[in-house]
Amino acid sequence: MRKPILSVISLFALLLLFSACGNHIQLTIKDERYTTQITVKPGKSVEEILKEAEITLREKDTVTPELASVPASGEEIRIDRYAQTSIRTDNGTKTVALNGATVADALKEAGISLEENEHLNVYPSVFLSELKEDIVISRLYTVILIHDGKNEKLYTAAKTVEELLKEADVSLDGDDRISPAPATPLRVELEITLQRVTKKTQSVEEAIPFETKKEYDDTLDAGVTRVKQEGVEGKRAAVYEIVFVDGTEESRDLIEENVISAPAAEILIVGTYRAPEPPTEPEDPSKIIVSKVAVYDCDGSGHGYYVITFADGHEEYEEF
Repeated sequence: MRKPILSVISLFALLLLFSACGNHIQLTIKDERYTTQITVKPGKSVEEILKEAEITLREKDTVTPELASVPASGEEIRIDRYAQTSIRTDNGTKTVALNGATVADALKEAGISLEENEHLNVYPSVFLSELKEDIVISRLYTVILIHDGKNEKLYTAAKTVEELLKEADVSLDGDDRISPAPATPLRVELEITLQRVTKKTQSVEEAIPFETKKEYDDTLDAGVTRVKQEGVEGKRAAVYEIVFVDGTEESRDLIEENVISAPAAEILIVGTYRAPEPPTEPEDPSKIIVSKVAVYDCDGSGHGYYVITFADGHEEYEEF
C-alpha cells in the first residue's frame, strides 16, 4: 500500500502552526469559581494579560502574582475578589470583609457555627462576591402537619402557620379548616391540623310522620284505648346540604322541601271512667286499744300484768 504524501500546502500550514505556538505561552486564570485558559505572547505582565482576557478588577480585589509581574508558561493567575457581607442571626448582625472567601469562610471568620436546627439562606460554597443578599441564619422549627391522610414531621424556618403551608405547597380551599389559625406563630413540636371540608346537595323523597291526637271519653273505662282513626304518613321531596369533613359526613341541613302528600293524624279514644269505691264499715270500738299500762308484782320478780283499755271502755288484763 502506498503511504499518503502531504501536499505542499498542508505542510506549509503545519509549519506556520508550530511557529505560532512557539511564540506564545499557555496560562490559567482562576477567578474564584471561574477558570479561563488563555494563550498570550511571552513577556506580558499580569495586568496586560487580564486586560487581554477582558477581566476587570475592582477596588480591593487581590491578584497573585502581582500585576506588574511577568508569568511564565503554565503559571496560574489567581484573582481573589473583595466582598463585604452581613451575617444576620437571632442574636444580631455581624459584618465581615474578606477576599476570595465563601459563605463558609465568612461564618468561620465571624466565629459562628450552625446548630442542628439552624440553616442558611445560601449554600456555604457560594463566594461572597456573588451574593445578592445578606447571609441569614434561621432557626428551624420541628412541627407536625396532619393533612390529607398524612402525618408529616417537618423542619421549617417559617415563622407562622400560613408561611409553613406555603413552604410545604399545601393549599387551603374556601371551606377548609386549619387549627391553629394561619397567623399563629410557630413553636417547636406545634401540631397543625388541616381538615378538608366539602359540601354537596342531595335530593330525597321521605315520609312525613303523622301526629297522634287523643280524645277522652268518660263512658269508657280508664286504661282502655280505642283507635278512632288510623294515622297515615305523608310524603315530601327534601333537599339537604351535606357537609363532609375529610370525607366523613359531619352534618346535613334541610334547605328546601315540597310536600307531596300531607299526613293524616291518628286519633285515639282514651277512657277516663273510674267506678266509685264501696263505702267502708266503721271499725269496732271494742277492738281499738286506747291505753296499755304495766303493773309489776311486789316480790321484785319483774313479772306483773298489763291493764289494756279499749275504746268502748272495757278493760282486759295480760300477764307478763
